[in-house]
Amino acid sequence: MSDNWRCRTDALDGDKGLRWGHVVTDKSIGEVCFLGFASDEGVRRNQGRLGASGGPTALRRAMANLAVGKVTSLSDLGNVEVVGEELEVAQELYAITLSEAIEQCALGIGLGGGHEIAFASYRAVRLARPEDRIGIVYFDAHFDLRQDEKRTSGTPFRDILRSDVNANAFAIGISAPANTRKLHEEAGELRVSTWFDHEVESQHFNQLAQWLGSVDSLYISFDLDVLPAHEAPGVSAPAGLGVAYRTLRPILRSLAESGKLRVFDVAEMNPAYDIDGRTARLAARIIWDVVEWRI
Repeated sequence: MSDNWRCRTDALDGDKGLRWGHVVTDKSIGEVCFLGFASDEGVRRNQGRLGASGGPTALRRAMANLAVGKVTSLSDLGNVEVVGEELEVAQELYAITLSEAIEQCALGIGLGGGHEIAFASYRAVRLARPEDRIGIVYFDAHFDLRQDEKRTSGTPFRDILRSDVNANAFAIGISAPANTRKLHEEAGELRVSTWFDHEVESQHFNQLAQWLGSVDSLYISFDLDVLPAHEAPGVSAPAGLGVAYRTLRPILRSLAESGKLRVFDVAEMNPAYDIDGRTARLAARIIWDVVEWRI
């Protein structure tokens, strides 16, 4: 494997000392498949700060030393990179690549990259499950329902919901002041169920469970800017308030354990603004949790 998966080796511990960097392979499809989306183009189009194209590398380096738990079958499918301004071409290549893993019953883990990864991850599920009712849960400070002439990091969920009548979305951690009136109206029109950042702790799982019962396949996107800036400084657009991962964790667990999860991705990992690898390490822990809960 590449140096990005280089990890500590405790030789005297034998198999009990294994880490993800020891077991991940690029030779076959495993129970879990990682695919990077090295892209800044959507962020650039959305007038954001650049650097997210380095996200997949930062995430792999942070995941390499994670201890092996229940899951030992991990595959790295490499990166899909945006060449020039060819974002849409890269999104489709990513979708095709990840859909093949989903068809083999693997859990797809997308490593972003800007939140333009979301349209590509959704497409992977749709290609693998053409008849399914797809539920999308996204943890995010922003609705990402912008209207634009081209796809950006701010348009994915509008692009999905406007084009697919068999897809619906649930947004968790939305920051009211970080979204214009137009975006709030768009969320209402597209029937996006919403938990705002200030009310997440008071919400009950019953609403989410009822929503989850109406879908066949689940795609979860975790935009790291949903977290407080002190927990995740290395993002493209830091949250003004944010929701702590300790608060979001039981919600994420209930979703991962549903038996419907096909793809989970982490978006807006921007190592150019990270502090001492803080954001990457937390993102790695989030991915580890989802892998362990889902299997």
